[in-house]
Amino acid sequence: MAVAAPVAIGLSLAGAGLSAAGEISKARGQAAGYQFQEAQAQRKAAAARVAADQTDAALREELTTTLGNIGAIRAAAGIDPSSPTTDAIMQRETLISDRNRMIKVGNLNSQAEANDDAAGYYRYAAESAMNTGYMSAFASVIKGIGGAAGGGLSGWGGGADTFSYGGQSWPMYR
Repeated sequence: MAVAAPVAIGLSLAGAGLSAAGEISKARGQAAGYQFQEAQAQRKAAAARVAADQTDAALREELTTTLGNIGAIRAAAGIDPSSPTTDAIMQRETLISDRNRMIKVGNLNSQAEANDDAAGYYRYAAESAMNTGYMSAFASVIKGIGGAAGGGLSGWGGGADTFSYGGQSWPMYR
């Protein structure tokens, strides 16, 4: 019976250590999942920025082509390229094209910003998962130590001169 007390304490502490290791492992898994989602959101944000730049360039080229066509058609009809009507038509086409371009590019940039925000959240969630895991692991260790102390270390720290466990008592030498 004298061996039972140290074995029980040892098993209690070993269980606490395994529980702590499990909590940390669980936190690492959660953090890895959040880190993956963060990387995905970052890639989506980068892709949206590239799409915004490509859309901007394509729509500018389209406007240039449209204005060139307007000028060519009016010149073929024998209309002076510097006429107020030609200028008004080109200004109106430019206004409409610029508005559409700004809307499309703005939407893509908003999408990029939303993905950046999501990446920031996932980064925070990964850090929080690890912090929570470490706190849970620490709590498991403290609980295990408390269980070992409560179950087999009655009298320690209270000034008693004996160590008791399972109905057995041993003298304490301080």
